[in-house]
Amino acid sequence: QGKQKKANGILEKLGRNLTAEAREDKLDPVIGRNKEIQETAEILSRRTKNNPILVGDAGVGKTAVVEGLAQAIVHGDVPEAIKNKEIIFIDISSLEAGTQYRGSFEQNIQDLVKEVKDRGNVILFFDEIHQILGAGGMGDGNGSKGMSDILKPALSRGEITVIGATTQDEYRNTIMKDTALARRFNEVTVNAPSPAETFKILKGIRSLYEKHHNVELPDDVLRAAIDYSVQYIPQRSLPDKAIDLLDMTAAHLAAQHPVTDAKTIEKQIKEEKQAQEKAAGKEDYEAALDHKVKAEKLEKQLSENHKERKTVATPADVAAAVERLTGIPVSKMGASDIERLKGLSSRLKAKVIGQDEAVEAVAKAIRRNRAGFDEGNRPIGSFLFVGPTGVGKTELAKQLALDMFGSKDAIIRLDMSEYSDRTAVSKLIGTTAGYVGYDDNSNTLTEKVRRNPYSIILLDEIEKADPQVITLLLQVLDDGRLTDGQGNTVNFKNTIIIATSNAGFGNEQLMGDAKKDEKLMDRLAPYFRPEFLNRFNAVIEFKHLTKEDLKKIVNWMLADVN
Repeated sequence: QGKQKKANGILEKLGRNLTAEAREDKLDPVIGRNKEIQETAEILSRRTKNNPILVGDAGVGKTAVVEGLAQAIVHGDVPEAIKNKEIIFIDISSLEAGTQYRGSFEQNIQDLVKEVKDRGNVILFFDEIHQILGAGGMGDGNGSKGMSDILKPALSRGEITVIGATTQDEYRNTIMKDTALARRFNEVTVNAPSPAETFKILKGIRSLYEKHHNVELPDDVLRAAIDYSVQYIPQRSLPDKAIDLLDMTAAHLAAQHPVTDAKTIEKQIKEEKQAQEKAAGKEDYEAALDHKVKAEKLEKQLSENHKERKTVATPADVAAAVERLTGIPVSKMGASDIERLKGLSSRLKAKVIGQDEAVEAVAKAIRRNRAGFDEGNRPIGSFLFVGPTGVGKTELAKQLALDMFGSKDAIIRLDMSEYSDRTAVSKLIGTTAGYVGYDDNSNTLTEKVRRNPYSIILLDEIEKADPQVITLLLQVLDDGRLTDGQGNTVNFKNTIIIATSNAGFGNEQLMGDAKKDEKLMDRLAPYFRPEFLNRFNAVIEFKHLTKEDLKKIVNWMLADVN
């Protein structure tokens, strides 16, 4: 009876036994997480407060640590206290499923706690453990209890052992605020592995992906997946983003080079062998031999498919996967970057007429930065374009976006006349906690850069911006980063920042170099602080266009129409 109850119990119904999966070799290998696995095992073997909570960003490998622990239990590489334990993963949402009547959810939790106590050798694993504070309504004021209210007494009495996993933000915002719950857990920090450690991880799991996709993944492809994911997917964590990129690359190649489906052949082999056994059972040996020959032919075909038709991935395939994922023209911006930048000024001069000096100054500054003379994490380039209205300042920004990032639309344009009061800071970084609109930061500069890290930020009519806004922009020009209202740091190192201004420039024609009324900096001094002007790679003056320039522009536009 007891065994029957266990078989139909809530652990079997809603849980996934990771230790059993490790025993059957169903879990992926876990590489480079020995320290975290050891730390978790030590906390679990304590006499009291033996509940570890793994804290780290999404994709760093928190679940992998628990899977690694399950494998360590199977191999006996753990302290005596947890040698015979079973780790069972419980999905919190499945506990809530189908509990439409009041009290059903609480009953599910109580059944779970009772079953764990009865079995005595179970460690529960809750991924996204912060959800237990919201599960079951958190106690809705009408007498019903939330999941954490039911679990807390069992945890404090040591009746159940729990491993939790959550992100830094959720840990700080939910678990830490519930001190009664937080004191029952011991934190294990899981940091993202370094690129070198990620390479070891990818080498360890490479064979799984090669077998799954029938695609060969050499070492240079693994390195490309790491390098490209670090450079072009900064908002996600290693090793998850590198593994995803590898998987995407292999899946795309497998789809382009389809071989006879291995699973179909395996199914046919199985059918032929079954038919052979059936025929042999009926003593029809001729038919049995026929089926045996067919099965052998299919087995040969299967092994030849694996040997001959394995596609070999290249770093260029990884670059193409990044392009599909992010829209960034990676192949244009690859190793030949320096070579491509040599022709930048001539390409821009062909599109931006009459401003050769300005174009040359921009190209020179970008070449210098890209050649390795840039300082730390500063943007690719930062420029202040000054000059009269309608002479090509915005056009140069558009053409630069097209040349550097593959699209004229790779521009985040901010009209600084809309940022002329103190409240405008919230338009750049979003509102902080406690203010209206805290949860909706979708239209801020930080969010736009997070979504499009490779873009030109065009700050039109910068002289109209509030001094508070200018102070924030100083930080971007200096450090290449901003922290948004929710505490996330956004990187600007892959952007080009262009501020435009016509302050101090009317539509009057200058008298020529010798009789320039004032120096450029003297003209700008009444409008900008000196430290702001000094932060730019270059302050570039745009000249009035001559009649010859205007003729060229008209001819060029007419040619474009035709």
